Amino acid sequence: MEGIAKAAADRWFSAKFAEQNPEEVAELLGTLSASNPEGYSACCEAIAHADLRNQICSIETPTWIIAGMADPVTTLVDANAMAREIVGSHRIDLEALHLSNIEASQAFNTVLSKILAVSAD
Repeated sequence: MEGIAKAAADRWFSAKFAEQNPEEVAELLGTLSASNPEGYSACCEAIAHADLRNQICSIETPTWIIAGMADPVTTLVDANAMAREIVGSHRIDLEALHLSNIEASQAFNTVLSKILAVSAD
């Protein structure tokens, strides 16, 4: 798991964020390093076999797609595809890689607060 955690840093966070927040990044990577390898492997296998592209158009619930503009894992192309398939969805792009809720936490929380406020109405 240690090798996987080391490789995850470049996919999860920009170099700038990692440089400015080394303790936060180290804590998250430490959590990944301590994960159960069998559980992680099973999760990866489940994700690899979960192709839900044909079912995404059946989502009828108001949906917000929050995308990291530099996310190499779930790219903007992926976010565009989801937005096209989910009728009435809304799209927000944040300056971040994969973990935008951490890398762009203030912007993410602002967006989330607005979404929850609209949902409460």
